[in-house]
Amino acid sequence: MTIEPAPLTLEPDGILVDHLTLTTPTGPLYFRRRTGTQLLEQMEIAEGLGIFFRYNRERQKETLLKVARLPYGDVTIVHTTGKVLAGYVSLHPVESGERWYSLNQPSDVNPTGQLYVHEFGAIEVSRHFRGLGLSARLLKAGITDDPWFEDKILVSVEFAWHWDYEETGMNKFVYRKMLRKVIASAGFEQMDTDEPNVMLDSANMFMVRIGPRVPSEIQQRFFSLLHKNNRWGL
Repeated sequence: MTIEPAPLTLEPDGILVDHLTLTTPTGPLYFRRRTGTQLLEQMEIAEGLGIFFRYNRERQKETLLKVARLPYGDVTIVHTTGKVLAGYVSLHPVESGERWYSLNQPSDVNPTGQLYVHEFGAIEVSRHFRGLGLSARLLKAGITDDPWFEDKILVSVEFAWHWDYEETGMNKFVYRKMLRKVIASAGFEQMDTDEPNVMLDSANMFMVRIGPRVPSEIQQRFFSLLHKNNRWGL
């Protein structure tokens, strides 16, 4: 019988990914995965972070705390010595309204209801800390360096209206190309799907990372869900 691992937040201060520590002219930046609420409470959200809330840093902090409180919520952060949070990655199991949710329920291919499919919820770096390669390091700290995800499928809908591309001077398609390269560095690939939210904007992307130990039956069931409205039945 397969038993789901313990909740991801193992320690109040998370897990320091020491080899990714970055030295900058203003001081070192530290990367931590599975960050607990105790440390997040102490963090000051950097200015220029929180695009999802019109840069309301208080709301951004509360959202990260909400994710960290979930039994399998996972927040990876990069922060300064003075506990200024400069960027983050958030992950959590897919929610019940998602078409992939069925793969986390007991079935013929998943008798114990193991949580195979998780959502890569968001990645963001403060405007004041960009240009340092923090996004790729955050993904490495939170995903590729963590063996817990080797038997998981990670999905992410990258919505164009969430992107801070106007501040960069890029149009959304140029920004998408850059973002796709960053996310692909963590083993994600873009996949086609008829999921309605993905199809709302031609610039949106559906990115997927399939861990090397995901059972083939789960993979095949996932692929069958990519297109539910194909009239040819393919």
